[in-house]
Amino acid sequence: MSVVVSNYNNGKYLERCLRSLLGQQTRIPFEILLVDDASTDGSLEVAARFSQSIKVLANDTNQGLPASLNRAIDESAGRFIVRVDSDDYVSRHFIQSLTLPVLLNEDLDAVACDYYVYRRTLGSTSMTVMNCADHPIACGIIFRREHLFEVGLYNPEFRFNEDKELMTRFLKRFSVTRLPVPLYRYRQHGNNLTGDAKLRDVYDRKLEALINDPESASD
Repeated sequence: MSVVVSNYNNGKYLERCLRSLLGQQTRIPFEILLVDDASTDGSLEVAARFSQSIKVLANDTNQGLPASLNRAIDESAGRFIVRVDSDDYVSRHFIQSLTLPVLLNEDLDAVACDYYVYRRTLGSTSMTVMNCADHPIACGIIFRREHLFEVGLYNPEFRFNEDKELMTRFLKRFSVTRLPVPLYRYRQHGNNLTGDAKLRDVYDRKLEALINDPESASD
């Protein structure tokens, strides 16, 4: 089992993320691969404190999220792959609960868990449970490693919507089963890439073009 974490300038959240992964209550062997995409905020110094427990990969130059994720997946050793973003964190039962279904049932291609949206504004916090089938996110989905390679991993051209583009290809051949337990903590904050409306609009159109006419997506 491999957990891949891509980080770019999320040093202020990274320790919480890694501690939540290292604190898992499970007997299932797993590894953590952190790929840092040329951060400039001291993220590597944070990662260095965990270097005895995780594998740290550092990009010399900024490669973008999909290319960074692909690097981590390429260098992973597990039969199963799950992505956790560096500004998020997970329940202590995350690994155990996601891995057991795919270990015990060969018919399951991938399993996604429900999640909490964590918001902190003006000193107050809120946690809202979200259904991963109705409101899918990029993380908290365990894949069989071979399936990811069969569909070609992430498309480096999609620096935004990389997850949606991957799932467009994945769901043509495989399926995702919902685990209705909120094991993932998705943190919303001002620096989320998903909050960039202009960038989102550009890649929404690019994704729509790919779905409707695969040949036009590269135009």
